[in-house]
Amino acid sequence: PPPPAALPGIRLPPLPAPAAVDPKRILPAGLKDEAYVKAFLGEFGADIGRPAAFRDAAGHAIAVGEELFKDRAGSAWKVSKMGRAPHVRVLADALKDPDEIWVDWFEVAPGRSVLRRRYLKRMALPGKAGGWAVFEWTEAGWSGVTNFTAGAADSLDRQRPGALLYRRK
Repeated sequence: PPPPAALPGIRLPPLPAPAAVDPKRILPAGLKDEAYVKAFLGEFGADIGRPAAFRDAAGHAIAVGEELFKDRAGSAWKVSKMGRAPHVRVLADALKDPDEIWVDWFEVAPGRSVLRRRYLKRMALPGKAGGWAVFEWTEAGWSGVTNFTAGAADSLDRQRPGALLYRRK
C-alpha cells in the first residue's frame, strides 16, 4: 500500500533517539536466504514452516512467520532485497522493541477499509548515518520497509498517522 497520509494540523512529538545497534547482531553477507529468514524468525521462537505468537510492547498478540519474507505469490524469498539480509536480527527489534506502534484505518478499495498497525524503530547502525525499520500488519499479513540512509527520520514521520498505541520511554 502507499505510505499513509499525515493528519493535517497534527504536530508529532519527536521520535526517541535512535537505538545503537550491537555489531554482533549483524550477520555476515552471502548466506543463503533461508539462513537469514531463520535468524529473524528465531528471534521470536519461530522457524520456517512454524510461525509463533509474540506479545508486542502494547500487549497485543501477533503472529510472526516466514510470510514476511515471501513475494506476493508466496513462492520466492525477498529477504535479500536492498542489502538488508545481514540486518534481519536488527530488523526484528522493530517488532520486539519498537520506538512506537501506531494504528489507523486504510482504504484498500472504495468502501473497504482495513485496520493496520505499524511498528517503527530508529537505529544507529555501525558505519551508517542512520536508519529505520517499519513493519506493518493488516488482515492481509505483514509488510516491511527499511531505510538505511541519512535523513531517514524525516521520511519516517509520514509513517506516523492514526492513534499512537505505544511509545518507548
